[in-house]
Amino acid sequence: MPRSKLSLLLTSVLLCFLPPATEAQTQASCTFSFFNLGVSIPGLGPGFIAPAGVNDFGTIVGAAIPSDDQVAPNRVAFIRWLNGGFSFPLGTGSPSGLVHRNSQGVSIGDRGGVPMVLKGTAANDIDFAGLGACEQGSGSGDHQRQLTS
Repeated sequence: MPRSKLSLLLTSVLLCFLPPATEAQTQASCTFSFFNLGVSIPGLGPGFIAPAGVNDFGTIVGAAIPSDDQVAPNRVAFIRWLNGGFSFPLGTGSPSGLVHRNSQGVSIGDRGGVPMVLKGTAANDIDFAGLGACEQGSGSGDHQRQLTS
C-alpha cells in the first residue's frame, strides 16, 4: 500500500475515535451556601471561625478564634452542622482544632498540640512515637534503618 494511502487510512481511523473524546462535559450539580463567620464561643465570648474541612454532608470543621486576643485559649475546635448549628466537641478550656471530617463522622485534629481522632464524643490521642525508624529484614539478617527528615 502506498505511503499516502496508509497515512490517509490512519488519519481516518484516528478521526473516528476523536469525536467522543471531544464532546462537551456535562455541568456538575452544585449548591453553594454562604454563612457568617462570626460565632459566640461558650465561655469565651464573640469570635470568628476558621473552617478547615468539609465532608460530603456539608458538615464543616475547624477552629473558632475568640475576638479578644487576651482570652485563653486562643482557638477551640468547632463543628458547624448543615442546619447552621455549632458544637464545640472538645470544650473551650484548652486550645484545640479540627482539620478534617469524613462521611462516617470521624474528625482529626489536635488538642493542646497533640494529634487526635474524634469519633462522636470520644477523642483519642494519636501516638506517632517510633515512626522515625522502621525495621527491615534482609537476606543477610535483620537491621534497623533510621529515617531522617
